[in-house]
Amino acid sequence: MNNLNYLFDLDTTDDEIERHVKALSKIDIDLKDNARILETKRAIEKIGNIFSTQDTKRKDLELIFETTQSKVASTESKLYGGTIRNPKELEDLQSELNSLKDRQSNEEDSYLIAMEQAEDTGQKLTKLEDMLRNLEKVWDQDQIRLNEEKNNSTTSLVELRSKRESISTNIDQISLSLYSRVRNQRNGTAVARVERGICQGCNITLPTKTVQQAKNQDRPMQCPSCSRLLYITG
Repeated sequence: MNNLNYLFDLDTTDDEIERHVKALSKIDIDLKDNARILETKRAIEKIGNIFSTQDTKRKDLELIFETTQSKVASTESKLYGGTIRNPKELEDLQSELNSLKDRQSNEEDSYLIAMEQAEDTGQKLTKLEDMLRNLEKVWDQDQIRLNEEKNNSTTSLVELRSKRESISTNIDQISLSLYSRVRNQRNGTAVARVERGICQGCNITLPTKTVQQAKNQDRPMQCPSCSRLLYITG
């Protein structure tokens, strides 16, 4: 295996190392990404407070309505019970009953509206709580999956770095320094295949002389266009 083969293997290995490093970085972000759960919890707290206020109002109105209802029943009993015979008292009782019934009707309307509002809000709260349970279930499953992926990527990264070190020992220091410089300049891939006289790094047709030199010598030749190290097989 010549110098260029080792450089190509090193470049491929470095690509794999970068891929795993990026994957691990994304996994770490995903492991902490519980924004939807927090957002849903905040919504539950907000809707829960509204429901609590509405339900308290409903209970208060229900009590008021039931109290008036009791008074109506008591007044009707006096009015139609036959114990009171005085026309003036009967007239006053009838007037009082009419007033109580009007109040009862208004209180019943208010109570029904409050009950409907509380029920609607309660349904929204139930849906949010169901959503939260589903989100937390998915979150727990994702945590297991992501941690497994993290362990696998970490293991692969250790192996790849060991492989990189082994490959590097077969490359002379000058070629290795050139490789590192080109890889930094190109933000990645430093070695480009040459196929049918074309640099696969920048898709530029290379001069015939450059292709021949790259093919016949062990020292790396650089593409005159993209500066990548040229790798020719066969």
